[in-house]
Amino acid sequence: MIMKYLFAFSAAGLAAGLCADPASVPLSKTKGAKLYAQSCASCHMADGAGIPGVQPGIAGSPVAAGDAATVIKLILQGPAAVLPPPRPHYDNEMPAFVNWSDADVAAVSTYIRQKFAHGASVVTPEEVAAVRAAK
Repeated sequence: MIMKYLFAFSAAGLAAGLCADPASVPLSKTKGAKLYAQSCASCHMADGAGIPGVQPGIAGSPVAAGDAATVIKLILQGPAAVLPPPRPHYDNEMPAFVNWSDADVAAVSTYIRQKFAHGASVVTPEEVAAVRAAK
């Protein structure tokens, strides 16, 4: 029984990144991957391809690969508040995730940038806090 408990505790810690170097946790097992699956994939799709005319793809997007602050703002404020007016419009409008914590925004931003923007830089909670404060 004790071994079963220790194994479960170790596996949970590893999945949460508590017992391992965060860089050694597979991208698909990160908090960002879980948040993306729960809140983003239904529109942007698991592969980031989006749905033509309904939701934009983010795989290979210059926005996702560009300035991390823009990605953070898109998540916190939604595209209508961040992208220039001549942007393409879609049937569904992404909501603002203003109630997400800085850690959650950083995790999903990092996941998006690493998965769909060919390994763009990691986003930290401190970067999110700075963008949030500058609003």
